[in-house]
Order: sequence, then C-alpha cells, then structure tokens
Amino acid sequence: MAHALRTYAAMGILGRLSGILFGRPGGSVPVSDFSKYDAAILQVVAKEEGLAALPIVTRMDFGHTDPMFVLPYGILAEIDCENQQFAILESAVVDQGDGLTSKWSRRAFSPERARLIWHVRRRGHEMAMPPCGCFDYVVAIPHRPLPWAAERHARDRHALTGDPLRDDRLVGPAPRLSIAEGWLTLAASSTQRARVKAVSLQVASGFVSLFRADDVLEVVRTPSGGIAVSIVRSGQLLVAIGAVSALPLEPLSIKRGSALVPECLDIHGGVVSTDRAP
Repeated sequence: MAHALRTYAAMGILGRLSGILFGRPGGSVPVSDFSKYDAAILQVVAKEEGLAALPIVTRMDFGHTDPMFVLPYGILAEIDCENQQFAILESAVVDQGDGLTSKWSRRAFSPERARLIWHVRRRGHEMAMPPCGCFDYVVAIPHRPLPWAAERHARDRHALTGDPLRDDRLVGPAPRLSIAEGWLTLAASSTQRARVKAVSLQVASGFVSLFRADDVLEVVRTPSGGIAVSIVRSGQLLVAIGAVSALPLEPLSIKRGSALVPECLDIHGGVVSTDRAP
C-alpha cells in the first residue's frame, strides 16, 4: 500500500487528487490488521506528503472483497465528511431511449466498515495512471559491458502535448540499464521528462543468463502497474514474462518448457524509487 502511494506521489498524481476511496482488504487479511493499512496510508499521505486535508475513506466494500458494490468510473462523486457519506452524483449509464437508466444517480450510502479519516468536504474525480507513470523501453544489447542505453519504443513515440502527465515517462525517454545481483535497473539519464530516479525489477538469475549481444530487450510498465519483459533474438521472440499482453508475442521461436527457458522466469517483484528524478 505504502509503495503504491509513494509511486503516485513521485509521479505528481497524489497532490492532484480531491479524495481517495480504499476498498476493504480482501482475501485472508484479518480484521485486526485493517488498522495497519490505515496507518500506512496516513504515513505516506499525511506525514510524508503533507496532504493532511485530503479526504480519505477506507474499508469500503468494493474491489476484491465480499460483499461488493459496483463503483462506476468517470462520473462526478462526493465525499461528505461532515455526514460521513459517499455519494455518486451522476448517472453511471446513458439513457438509450428504452427506459433503461441508472439507479446510481444521487444515491448516497455509508457502509458500516467504512472509516472516514479526514473530515473535509471535497468532490472526487476519476483516478487512473497517466502515461507519465508508464513506460515501454527497448534495449539493443551491444557488444560492450553494462550499463546499456535504452530508449522509448516506437509504439510510445508521440508528439509532445505540453502536458507533463502525458509527455513524461517514469524514468524519462532514454534511461540507462544496469543489472546486478538479480536486479534489472532502469535509471534516468537526466531530469528531462523523468518522474523518479530509477525503477528496479528483481528477476531470476536464469533470465539474465539468456542475454546475448544483438538481442533486443523490451521492458514495459502498463497503465495498471503491470510489468512485462521480453527478449527478441534475430527477429524471433525468445521469451516473454509478466504482463505479456502488453508485448508483441509473434513470431515465437522458443516455447514454454524448452530447456533454454527455465520455469523460474517470473518477475519476483518490483521496487520503484520514491526519490524525485536527479
């Protein structure tokens, strides 16, 4: 939780929000541990980022939990801190002329498990990860030692708009790649259009051993925060791991189960530096 919030803060998103809703921890998390989530949220939002007036509601029944209510995106909503209510102020669907309209319009509710942390009335807006929190980098592995130069993939090259949320990338347009002790690190080469100093991914040693000179490595972070990594050799896909739907998967030269591609080639985890770009 704290890691995700610090990432949003580093990208400049947290300070632009009017309020945050958090679903109740699901799975096997005991109720006695819910307060730990609240403490982590307050540590980052209030103490580290100084956003003590930002309205936050936790333990709501949406997301990976049961019972679950539907929370539509992209419409106007309100956190009423005085009355401890959350309201959706607009219809979640469009009337198509057949009498089918939303019952969400102006319906207010206050789930028993919801806990209001800050008591300020504001209106909330849709939150999604903008392009500045994502990246799609390619590295043509050269015949020389690390670090290697990376650049934005041709799919991710667009005309600049003047909006940093659209034009920036998490570690800029041309980071440097280094690999040490199972960590693959992309570090910003300058402050130009970079939000953090570095992004590090922990990968199995078997994956790193696959690299050959003239291979093409692609590393992607999707708008949902997923990570995907692939190696292309001689125009053929050798291996793809992580959020592979973000990668071109054809033509495939090595299939899963091959002796060349160990079964342990899963991304173990990721760490994003919370420091601002250099």
